[in-house]
Amino acid sequence: MAISCNCLSAAICRWPPTSAASGVLADVQGTPLDWRQPRRVGDAVAQPFDRWRMAGGPDHYLVLDETAPSAPSAAAPPALPGLPAPPVHPACAWQRC
Repeated sequence: MAISCNCLSAAICRWPPTSAASGVLADVQGTPLDWRQPRRVGDAVAQPFDRWRMAGGPDHYLVLDETAPSAPSAAAPPALPGLPAPPVHPACAWQRC
């Protein structure tokens, strides 16, 4: 099952727009990194986003809102072939959609 066919929701509130080491954080609102509402991973990745072009895809540090309630279903995302499923934070949820 491809990850692009799955939905993700996460209490992500900020991200470092320059580098994680800079300490500068930006709000995710209005960016493809806003996962506060469940949506298909493939739909988000298909959106034009300069940072994804520069990184070669969606590979970013994200800051979880630790004050957000836990997701109702913190199921693990599908594992890549030959690798175990990654751990899931309680504020995140994967599901097939």
